[in-house]
Amino acid sequence: MPRLLISTAISLIYKFYFTVMLFKNHLFLVCLILATSLGSAAAQNLRQSSFDKTDKGSPVLLTFEPATFPALSMKNEVLKDILALSPSDEMRLFRTETDELGFEHQKHQQFYNGIKVEHGTYSVHARHNAIESMSGNYIPIKGVPVTPALSESAALESALVYIGAQLYKWQIPGEEAWIKEDMQDPEASFFPEGELVIIEDFNGDMTPRLAWKFNVYAQEPISRDYVYIDAVNGKVLFKDPIIKHANVVGTAATRYSGSRTIMADSNNGAFRLREARGTNSGIETYDLNTGTSYSSAVDFVDNDNNWTSAEWNNAQKDNAALDAHWGAENTYDYFLIKHNRNSYNNNGAVLKSYVHYSTNYDNAFWDGTRMTYGDGGSVFSPLTALDVCGHEIGHGVCSYTANLVYANESGALNEALSDIWGACIEYFAAPEKNTWLLGEDITLGGGALRSLVNPNAYNDPDTYLGTYWYTGTGDNGGVHTNSGVLNYFFYLLVNGGSGTNDIGNSYGVTGIGIEDAAKIVYRAESVYMSSNTNYTQSRTHMIQAATDLFGAGSAQVIATTNAMHAVGIGSAFGACEQPGGLFVYNITPSGATAAWNAASASVNYTLEYKANSSSTWTVVNGLTTTTYGIAGLSANTGYSFRVKNNCSTTTSSYTTYSFTTQTTGACAESLELNNTFATATVMPANTAVNALIQVNGDNDYYKFTTTAVGTLTITLTSIPFDYDLKLYNSSGTQLGVSENGNTTNESITYSNAAVGTYYVYVYGWNGANDRNDCYILTATAPTGGGGGGGSTCTDTYESNNTSSTAKTIAVNTDIMAKIGSSNDIDWFKFTNTSTQPNIRVTLTNLPSNYNLTLYRGNTLLQNSANSGTTNETITYNTTTVSNSYRVRVMLGTGGVSSTSCYTLKASISGTPFINGGLDEDSQDTPESDWNTAALSEVTVFPNPVKEQLHVFIPEPLQTSSTQVLLIDGMGRVLDKVEYENTFGNLELSFDMQAYQPGMYFAKIVQGDTITVRKFIVAK
Repeated sequence: MPRLLISTAISLIYKFYFTVMLFKNHLFLVCLILATSLGSAAAQNLRQSSFDKTDKGSPVLLTFEPATFPALSMKNEVLKDILALSPSDEMRLFRTETDELGFEHQKHQQFYNGIKVEHGTYSVHARHNAIESMSGNYIPIKGVPVTPALSESAALESALVYIGAQLYKWQIPGEEAWIKEDMQDPEASFFPEGELVIIEDFNGDMTPRLAWKFNVYAQEPISRDYVYIDAVNGKVLFKDPIIKHANVVGTAATRYSGSRTIMADSNNGAFRLREARGTNSGIETYDLNTGTSYSSAVDFVDNDNNWTSAEWNNAQKDNAALDAHWGAENTYDYFLIKHNRNSYNNNGAVLKSYVHYSTNYDNAFWDGTRMTYGDGGSVFSPLTALDVCGHEIGHGVCSYTANLVYANESGALNEALSDIWGACIEYFAAPEKNTWLLGEDITLGGGALRSLVNPNAYNDPDTYLGTYWYTGTGDNGGVHTNSGVLNYFFYLLVNGGSGTNDIGNSYGVTGIGIEDAAKIVYRAESVYMSSNTNYTQSRTHMIQAATDLFGAGSAQVIATTNAMHAVGIGSAFGACEQPGGLFVYNITPSGATAAWNAASASVNYTLEYKANSSSTWTVVNGLTTTTYGIAGLSANTGYSFRVKNNCSTTTSSYTTYSFTTQTTGACAESLELNNTFATATVMPANTAVNALIQVNGDNDYYKFTTTAVGTLTITLTSIPFDYDLKLYNSSGTQLGVSENGNTTNESITYSNAAVGTYYVYVYGWNGANDRNDCYILTATAPTGGGGGGGSTCTDTYESNNTSSTAKTIAVNTDIMAKIGSSNDIDWFKFTNTSTQPNIRVTLTNLPSNYNLTLYRGNTLLQNSANSGTTNETITYNTTTVSNSYRVRVMLGTGGVSSTSCYTLKASISGTPFINGGLDEDSQDTPESDWNTAALSEVTVFPNPVKEQLHVFIPEPLQTSSTQVLLIDGMGRVLDKVEYENTFGNLELSFDMQAYQPGMYFAKIVQGDTITVRKFIVAK
């Protein structure tokens, strides 16, 4: 791949602007080195080259020329400019590693408004404190809400319904006890805890969505998956299997490798299949005895450390454990010796293997932290073959490096990399075996799982989009099938070969041997690949890895390029490549700069351009750079340009691109410098401001002052490119954002704004910028008095800003009060009675974002903290005990003090408040009407529950008894109560502290009527 060139110029004073330009197929990075302005001489020095991009337009890999390596200390600035990060975006460093070449690799996790973006990672590759390249998968996010509309418990319910297992790990007490011991954490549990993330909708159009992420480990049938539930509508966005199987049809095998040296430990006069490898590191192999509970696993033990065939080749197939142990040892050794990697996580993690899983289990899997092997059944013998061990543990390596999503092309690469490591480890430990077949030792009746030398033999493709390429949704998008393409690439890279592939391309590859080939693949996986890497991008990463290791133009780089060409991905090395990535920039009414990717084997380029209305092309021959300034154009006119590559003996085809020149007329920018909060330009409210964004990276901040409480409306119109808008208060807290696409007008409305100073931020999205056309910005604000939440009031409750000075209020009565300053906190207290123990507290008529909290004594009971001016409500239904309660009202995030009142009301009742409220006027309803209360009003709360579960049942339908049963997810009755002659409302309490985390049901039986409510126990 051509390397990125950034021009330099000699000058006394420099101002740097980095511009990322989105091309049709690629991105271009241009470094403009300016003194007071960019003159024509400097413009002639601009040079750039291509780098691959994701489907969303962000760069996958870019490299810098040595003369222009940015300093590592400039990392954040370079990341911001290359990825066109908005103020909502953040790249957080989470891992730093140094490799044997002296490269420091800093890996960053993408966040958007503080929420992790799943699969969004970006790496900086530096040496000698200079950045040489950058790579990763940055996902542009825009306008995604970060507050869930769906609760964690509701999302978990959707995830569990989607998985549909009969039994989960956390429902088994022994497994819960085991995980605490295994993790050395008394709080450890298999129960899924939700994490809010942003992820692309894999089951839709790949639009980024806010989601709840759960790690769901099922026991029957076995599965472990990351499940992503849309936090707004409950849709399943993606399921990423943590357990990766050796074969999708469920296979396992045993093998015998003859007499081999293994390491075991001495324990109480006997020997176990455990090998220590430093502190908290090693290889351990356990016996599940055809069970499925890891907590029940035991050691394999031998009396004399001579594990003979007479002892272990038995009906139970215990010799499979010897293969598993020996295979894990050699897998550990391979990665350490060949790639200087200390276990799958590069931090010495113990390799644990569990043998004899279940009965007739035709599979093996890696579950994220351990290996599990079945004994086989109708398809395989025990699945502990050496290459299967290497394959499965290879998934662990992938999860700690590229972390390739287990679906579609990235999932096929994930499987292929594991196949490659299985082959390499088998060659490393047992070269007499068939390196290029996977699972040949375990397949009953002969054959294998897959072939790297001839994928077609097992109905797998050896060419990208070629014969046997799978396009369906089964097998996570064909991950075990389409892996054949990278498998064959690796075979050709090692051994060489020639022929014609499925799409008609002739190829010839000179092999470089398995040692060099494995180094290239490992570096591509561990350094450059990221979660959503696809086949096309894998070519870029493989070539870059080969270049790092062996140098540009080396035999290894040539072989890597040609092996990719052989499997249908990219051109052969030295071919006369057709130019790609055509684009234009610096568009003016009379000209534009045309640009394209550097194509391989080029001597020079021919460029032609014309108005779209014309049939005559203007020809420019002999260009040796990849840019050309087109002049003499007409304003507001459509044009096209095309480029072909002239090689030494042949010429490529043309590639064409169209654009439109700008209209005449521009505005003068008189508001700079206003690119920070501190330098924000003062703009009058209710007056339009005309301004422009001069270059990519220009930020425009404004501030204005309001003189009355009311509604603010900020509008951004006449937008020449994709500009966006944000509103902040005087403390810098974001109050609103508008991020529509393209040139749609932007608008923010903020209700009940207090008197004060506000800031407006205008910025270009994803590199959008302009040099001629103005936008129009207007801040509309109230100018009169009044407004806000309640009418202006005199606060008669101060000083009540501490718990000890809480003011007593009457129940069932509206209280008017205010938050008069930023430090004001309002405390109130009231008492309920034994006949009216149920409580509801409401906070309404809010001037700003306030929060509400309820205490009993010093015990926090509940908190309500909705955003904005949403009303706050707390419902607390209790037993027939009178108590004193305290209420706290305070500013929420972004909330401001006001001269206007809020309304507070503490209501008490003898009847529980249902679903957040009770129509108090109905308390005197005649008994005859209460007897027809619908069972749909049966309520369980809180849900999820940690300690006390309350079940509220309205008066039954004239029945003589009521039964309440608590049932677990397996249908077992755990508790049961029965009441006779119950003609009044019931509220029952159950102690949940002894219950394991998970899903349960409350079953209410009244005569022939049965009502069921689902609830979650959480710890």
